[in-house]
Amino acid sequence: MTADKLRWQSPNEAAPRDPGSLRELALADPDTSSKFDQLTSLQDVAGALLKEVDPKRVLSLIATHAKELTHGQTAAIAKLTAPDKLRLDVVVGRGASAARNVEVEVEGSMAGIAMMTGRSQLVPDIESESWLQFPVAKTLCARSTMIAPLCGEAGPVGVICVTHGEANRFAGDDLRLLDVFASFACIALRNAHLFQAHRDAAQAEAERAVAASEARAKGELLAGMMRAQEEERARIARDLHDAGAQALTSVLLGLKVAEQGQPGEDFRRRLADLREVTSQAIREVRQIAVALRPPVLDDLGLQAALNRQANEFQTRSGIRVRVRLAKDAPQLLPEVQTAVYRVVQEALSNVGKHANASTVSVTSTYAKGTLRVRVRDDGCGFDPSAPCEGLGIKGMCERVQLAGGRFRVRSAPGSGAVVEMELPT
Repeated sequence: MTADKLRWQSPNEAAPRDPGSLRELALADPDTSSKFDQLTSLQDVAGALLKEVDPKRVLSLIATHAKELTHGQTAAIAKLTAPDKLRLDVVVGRGASAARNVEVEVEGSMAGIAMMTGRSQLVPDIESESWLQFPVAKTLCARSTMIAPLCGEAGPVGVICVTHGEANRFAGDDLRLLDVFASFACIALRNAHLFQAHRDAAQAEAERAVAASEARAKGELLAGMMRAQEEERARIARDLHDAGAQALTSVLLGLKVAEQGQPGEDFRRRLADLREVTSQAIREVRQIAVALRPPVLDDLGLQAALNRQANEFQTRSGIRVRVRLAKDAPQLLPEVQTAVYRVVQEALSNVGKHANASTVSVTSTYAKGTLRVRVRDDGCGFDPSAPCEGLGIKGMCERVQLAGGRFRVRSAPGSGAVVEMELPT
């Protein structure tokens, strides 16, 4: 034989085998084929487990795949609930309903031995091992069982138990397969718990942020309400001073002068003047009371109150007011009625003082539980982004928000202004 015919082929020169050729080699030997199928299934199962992030779902998948991989009749996962006790949390297969939530003593049980030693256990025939306890297997009417430990970062957390009703159904290869599968299962469980911890932390942070935001909003709302109340008190104080207090001072001075005078025509004239001043003071005080809470709002409702308010404004200012209100709106809560009345009152007052308008319209519409009210004028307009404290826009906005609604002002120089609010009914 020549030298060139004795030449060895080095590993580097060997032709690579593709997965298909490996599969063909495995099929040539039934035993090798079975192991190849197991490894392929194990790889698929491990990938599926690692994709799942819900701990409960992961436990269910672990039990299901452990049963299918080892061809057992039942698979169960027992979790450590106390230093000396295991409880069956997940059971799939024959007898599952009877075994679920069964508790197992760690000491003296095969499950306890597997968990405490960290080594998988195989019992081909339970009846030949009378010195050990098999509460899980006996509950499931099993003759053969395999148990693999489940370990977390801090130590053992439970076991996977696979059983069969016949003896000698599991061998060493099955135990090794279960042992490898248990390792993947532990990784999947840790991943799921880490994901849940991260999700819970993110949710807790989001809830804290929402709570802080709500607290700030409540604080701002309370501050706005107090500010609105103080502004209302200040306005009432000014009105009482300008009307009642000055009138009563005039009455008092007039009485002192009359006291020193003599009865006669001049005396009667002074008394008539005092009577007129007193009547005027009474009218002004009544106007203040009506402005605070107009009786028509309670007696006839919001629509009648707004119509009267518009008529009085038109009479005082000479500005034409057109009113068109929704007739299908239901009876509103008192705080909503007050908010609408006050905002329309303030808006009309602004038109009279600042807008230089000839016409103003007050309209309302109702749809899907929401009342929309709009006050529009054809006046000179203004820039809403510019400081405009004299217009009371902030107070109007806060009043609407306190009633649970939304407020908006649209305007531009030379284009009039629109005050809009939306309130729940």
